[in-house]
Amino acid sequence: MLAFKKLRTVEDIFFSLQEKPFKLIKISQFKSNFKVSADSFRIAVFRSIELKNFLYGKKARSKSISYISFVKQDVDHGSARKAVSNLLNNLFVTAFPNWRCQDPGNIECWGFWSKDDLFVGIRITPHSVRARDYRNGERKASLRPTIAAAMAVLSNPNERDRVIDPMCGSGTLLIERGLLSSYASLQGYDIDPEAVKLAATNISNANLRDANVKSCDSTTLHLETESADILLCNLPFGKVYGNKETNTDLYIRCLQEWGRVVKTGGRAILLTSDTKCFMIAHKHINNYWQITDTFRFKVMGIYANCFVLHKT
Repeated sequence: MLAFKKLRTVEDIFFSLQEKPFKLIKISQFKSNFKVSADSFRIAVFRSIELKNFLYGKKARSKSISYISFVKQDVDHGSARKAVSNLLNNLFVTAFPNWRCQDPGNIECWGFWSKDDLFVGIRITPHSVRARDYRNGERKASLRPTIAAAMAVLSNPNERDRVIDPMCGSGTLLIERGLLSSYASLQGYDIDPEAVKLAATNISNANLRDANVKSCDSTTLHLETESADILLCNLPFGKVYGNKETNTDLYIRCLQEWGRVVKTGGRAILLTSDTKCFMIAHKHINNYWQITDTFRFKVMGIYANCFVLHKT
């Protein structure tokens, strides 16, 4: 149970309302399929509260208890989404008539609508799990800590790793790698001095040793050849930073320079939504890098690819 508190690649944990998903072939048929008694729902809510208190400590009891229901969907279902969230709220009305519905609520009920299936659960994780206590501030297009943690996992962490992030922004990738497991060093670079200041503050808040950040152009790093084992980077998508017209040239120059800096046999974990420009750049510099795996993430509503590259 306590292992839940150490999970870094998840934003939320839910207490499931049922073993199998409810069927949502037609919204008009959902009421007949959505058979949950007030007693069973009441038991599920109380168990979720007990589990949350056990994992994260019991908070002072509020004078009144509130709830709210949300529905996430894989595709837009229009007004049907609101209809489903209203049905979830009605469960609270029936089971807990003295509680009130408001946003934010003390208790959150979430429905996850995927194709014709609806998975329902009560959120047991506090906001701090997704927000991270070390984050003093953020920049536009900052990477979500959970995605940064997943990228760090993909690097196959080793205690001898010399890790660099040549576009470190607020430092999230470096910090999540540092908090994941032991390492030799963490080095961050960013062309924006304000980003460097923010990253330094966040790294200090995370209490990481042997971690430094400097202002530097990612295409001309002041590092010795083959001086890094792992390179992590959230590349410009061409949305907030960079643009589609210049990304190809930027990616080519980056892959060239990073191929010099990362040792043979080392790894690069790179995230971008501009897959077309990245593949053109990789084809141009394929003498340095071999793509060994690709993972698809959704980042701030935009689908992006995470490339795992091996330095040849």
